Amino acid sequence: MTRLIRCIEGHVYDADEHTTCPRCSLSQETEAQPVGSSVLRWESHAAPGRFNIRWLAIGASAAVCLAGIGYWKMHRTTPEVIQEETQKIVPPAVPTAPAKPILPPASPQPVAHEEPPAPPPPQQSEHRAWPDNPPLTTLPVPQPLDKLSTQSAPEIVAALGSAGPLPPELLMLARYALGVGLIDHGKLDVGLPLIKQAAEYGVARAQTALGHGYLTGSYGLQKDLPAARRWLQKAAIAGEPEAAYELSALEFGDPSPQGKAAAREHFLVAYFANFPLAFQLMGKARRGDAEASKIFQQLNLDPARMPLTVPFLFATQRRSNPEQTRDQLNVFSQRVAIAKLYLATMMRHGEGGTQDKRAAQPLFLQAAEAGYTAGLIYAAEGKLDSSVGQVSHYEAIVLLAIGHAFPTGVITGINPLALYEDTLRQLPLQQSAAVKQFQDALRSVAMPGSILATHKE
Repeated sequence: MTRLIRCIEGHVYDADEHTTCPRCSLSQETEAQPVGSSVLRWESHAAPGRFNIRWLAIGASAAVCLAGIGYWKMHRTTPEVIQEETQKIVPPAVPTAPAKPILPPASPQPVAHEEPPAPPPPQQSEHRAWPDNPPLTTLPVPQPLDKLSTQSAPEIVAALGSAGPLPPELLMLARYALGVGLIDHGKLDVGLPLIKQAAEYGVARAQTALGHGYLTGSYGLQKDLPAARRWLQKAAIAGEPEAAYELSALEFGDPSPQGKAAAREHFLVAYFANFPLAFQLMGKARRGDAEASKIFQQLNLDPARMPLTVPFLFATQRRSNPEQTRDQLNVFSQRVAIAKLYLATMMRHGEGGTQDKRAAQPLFLQAAEAGYTAGLIYAAEGKLDSSVGQVSHYEAIVLLAIGHAFPTGVITGINPLALYEDTLRQLPLQQSAAVKQFQDALRSVAMPGSILATHKE
């Protein structure tokens, strides 16, 4: 038997599972009959006898006003609140993205010498205080490769660079896309060097992959806690939410005030990005789960009064208050990568301020490096727009090919497949052949739900 109740805002939820509404966290209003009847009839709390309809309307209006005030207090997102919460997650000196080094050699050396690892705290342990992340891989059982020779994978990426001019960051994204697919299919000997090259250059998702591998001993790597911390830290600085969540769990094992402060900072980065495990942990704490509530208490966070996440802020306020939304996204973009994607989208369309496609272009690429691959499609369109910069059909087609290997969600106003086919016709023969070879390689290892996995030809 399920006991359904309606909250003040009118949402229906199961009172046996949730103490407050899981959507707005407000208390119940009335109680419904058990599920199973065709109509939910709400109990009447009116006193018996006759009543004046005018007073009833006045009372209802007052209740709505009070509920609105309460909801605003709980979920307020004024610039002051955004600034207050951002100051909590951003250190006094906001770290900037590391400068891009020159292209690494074809066979990179081990990366442990890059910077001396900080010694772990005295009581630091490898134990993480909350659930493990789902693995980066999406195919639980290694699958055979039909068309891709593992020996030829690095040469396929190198052929892209030989066929035409490509910026280094685009070649590194190509290495990451092919490398993570190979690892998913059990080809660690070829996939891992490609991931390391991309991570050394600064691709945040590749850095997260290495950090996760060193943390768990997966992807053919030995467990190495200092190395895991170092790579996760690099990715978290770029706003990659999975790395921030993992790093938060690691720092939580440090009992010092500095460790708890760092754990809180990284958890908020993951939460503001709407990272599923961070959001689930908050939901458990709201429902009274003892372990989750203890974690929030030690992080000095109130699960019932958490601010809006960046995706929810973008979805609910983009149309009604575009100027304020754009200002808030600009603040969040200092530490939360998905805010860069949303901010660039508003800049591209001229929402909430001046249209600036040229300034949006690098934000799309930075978001893509942190795993938000929709940025690849928007960046590809920018490469075909003369108002953004010099038109490059070749760069656009490579961006599209990489984007087709990952699920990208809804791309507003763009048909990625049609854009790819139209752009491919503009290429000379050598570039067209290199791109088709690269796309065939990606198709062999493409993630489920991606365009390449859906369209086999």
